Amino acid sequence: MNQLVITLMGPDRPGIVADLAGWVTEQGGNWLESRMLRLGGQFAGTLRIEIDPAALPMLEEKLASLRERGLRLDWTHEPKTSPKTKRRSCLLKLCAQDQPGIVKQVFEVFSAHKVNVEELKTGTRGAPWSGHTLFEAEAQLSIPESVDLSSVRQSLEALSNDLMVEIELMG
Repeated sequence: MNQLVITLMGPDRPGIVADLAGWVTEQGGNWLESRMLRLGGQFAGTLRIEIDPAALPMLEEKLASLRERGLRLDWTHEPKTSPKTKRRSCLLKLCAQDQPGIVKQVFEVFSAHKVNVEELKTGTRGAPWSGHTLFEAEAQLSIPESVDLSSVRQSLEALSNDLMVEIELMG
């Protein structure tokens, strides 16, 4: 079985996921995992499936039909590689007064510490006590075991005096 990662984006409408799931099932495939959401009136999704190589051309034909419905999509075979360094999973929660460039600064810290972001959710909201806009992020991180979590936290906290950082080591 081949594993395929599919990404798609376009105007949201009912039935997108039903079509995808139906086509994967029709071709004998298995839906392994996905992340999908509606953002700014657009549907965005990424999914990973397992499918017999012989069924792949028919599935690719079905997927291509989504382009005619206004969706942009791409798919790629998932490489079969094993991790080279031992990593641990962490949950990061971050909150600070919003400012231009905050995402860039945070990701520069991640890059410097060889942290990989497995999943990220960000947003802004008004602070109830001041009316300023707060930036919030929650991320599932993969961190090399050789990296000290406190050094990652210190690097993040050094970005701003009002940055609150919470890192939880997961299972």
